[in-house]
Amino acid sequence: MSRHYSGFVVPEFGSPLYDLQSCPMTHRLTNYLETKTQAPRPLIIQSILAAYSCLAQGVIDVERPGVGTGPVSLNTLGLAPPGERKSKLFGLLELPIIKFQKSEQLLFEDALAVYELELELFEKQKKALKSMAVKAMSDGHWSVDVKECLRNLANQKPKKPLDPKILHEDATPESMAQVLHDGFGVASLWSGEGGSILNGRIAKNQAMLNKFWAAEPWSVGRKTSSSFLLEDYRMSISILCQPTVFWDFVEKTNTQSRGNGFLARFLICSPMSTQGSRFFNDSPYVDEEAYSYYLSRAKQALKTLKCKTNSPGMGRKSITFTPDAAILWIWIYNFIEENVREGGRFEQAADFASKLPENTARIAALCAFMEKGDEAIIDIGILMDAARLAFYFSDAFIWNVCRAPSWQLDDIELREFLQLKREDGVRYLRKNSVRQSGPNRLRKKRLLDASLQRLCNNGEVCVLRTQAGMHVIDLYPSYPFDNQQWAALEK
Repeated sequence: MSRHYSGFVVPEFGSPLYDLQSCPMTHRLTNYLETKTQAPRPLIIQSILAAYSCLAQGVIDVERPGVGTGPVSLNTLGLAPPGERKSKLFGLLELPIIKFQKSEQLLFEDALAVYELELELFEKQKKALKSMAVKAMSDGHWSVDVKECLRNLANQKPKKPLDPKILHEDATPESMAQVLHDGFGVASLWSGEGGSILNGRIAKNQAMLNKFWAAEPWSVGRKTSSSFLLEDYRMSISILCQPTVFWDFVEKTNTQSRGNGFLARFLICSPMSTQGSRFFNDSPYVDEEAYSYYLSRAKQALKTLKCKTNSPGMGRKSITFTPDAAILWIWIYNFIEENVREGGRFEQAADFASKLPENTARIAALCAFMEKGDEAIIDIGILMDAARLAFYFSDAFIWNVCRAPSWQLDDIELREFLQLKREDGVRYLRKNSVRQSGPNRLRKKRLLDASLQRLCNNGEVCVLRTQAGMHVIDLYPSYPFDNQQWAALEK
């Protein structure tokens, strides 16, 4: 099956993360956060998607062509060493959610105080009526009036106000279920130190977390209090952790977490570190308008969530596909399915591939909603952006969970290194500079030559030779020859 369809090209395995072309607000927000934090760009985009999921999962669903309507919640997992500005990145994105929770918490505490007083009065009335009923029965004067009073009182039992907390840093399986039951029916488990989640109790109940991702009904049985059934809820997970912590988790739980599909539901990102290149700039251009627009959209989404919570009959908005986008989504679905077979891209990741079309639709719906609000619809441009993101995350899954063949890992590292050079404005790069300052493995001539040849075969680069015999990598082989840069190189 061809990688090309109606203007869309499936990225090569290990391709760098492309900028979003049809989501201008998200693109500008990415640039803003990159300027403010200097965190790796892929990690920024993944964190934005996690924030979108937290904000929108309670107010929208996505209608997949030929499948039906379902949740948009995302599970994301970013792998980054210490010092990658993870906390600062999370802080900027979660700010509107934290503000919402604080303002709602004050209202909740006032309502809770009133509720507790009303409940105390209710219990006293209930006790008094029961005493009357017992006395009437013992005197032989039991009447319909007493029974009716008890029934009416039961219908007047005060309702506990809903807990507005959405973001949670750590939790047990039982507490998360209780949060979803007692709150807005929406929760996001966010952690910048993912070891507390991956090594905690909640990750041991993977069957429950799988249910949460799909928003399927879940019966919660308890010994000391009333059992309940979770329905019509939404939950997402966003974890940032060190690569070694994640790899230890995979090694310990691989059979279980791969077998039950727990890891397959996560969009994984493991970008090249920016440490060592985050130089101080005392007057960078900062697109404050982009961040202000994000704050505005976040505020509106949370306001809609509160309205929906206060009006149980108010359903979620269903985000649909345009006809041409629906056709492309079906083509992507079939492309992924074909590549599960032996020798295909997802041969070692059939579990992840089975969730990839749905995750692609979820990403597209979230981007469409945050970009366009109530007018949101998934057009072909937004779907292409979502698909490119999804394939990028699939490469990271294969690399970190399936441990792709060494040649694929070499190509990924070389692509990422060359992409950083492109972003620095470099057109012609001395081959020896890769061996001197590039990824460690590719400092071996044999491995570098083989990887360069594969990238040349794909048309991503080409290798030229100067009159002095120096080998040079052209990072833009399809562009017209640049005499000025070439002359500077030969000096």
